[in-house]
Amino acid sequence: MQDEIFSLLRAIRESQEVTNSKLEALTFDVRRLEGEVIGLKQEVACLKQEVVCLKQEVSELKQEQIQFSNRLDRFEQRFDNMEADFKVLYQDYRFIKRDIQKVKDAQGLL
Repeated sequence: MQDEIFSLLRAIRESQEVTNSKLEALTFDVRRLEGEVIGLKQEVACLKQEVVCLKQEVSELKQEQIQFSNRLDRFEQRFDNMEADFKVLYQDYRFIKRDIQKVKDAQGLL
């Protein structure tokens, strides 16, 4: 009976050693996963900071686009004004040219 008890105790010890080995492996896996989670948290923090910077840059670009658009509107208005002035000058040129032709024609009749 004593041999049976020793065999039983040996089996329990071996089972306990297997359980301890599995527990150590699980502990190792948990520690590794904790390290990975910490690394991922750091990466997420960096990405969040990059997103903040990108949002700021986008905001600045929007402001620049608004300013550029306003400048373009002013340029287009100035161009339209110049075009209107050119049309008036061209019309004046045609009238003056016609008047010069009339004077030349009148001189030819004398």
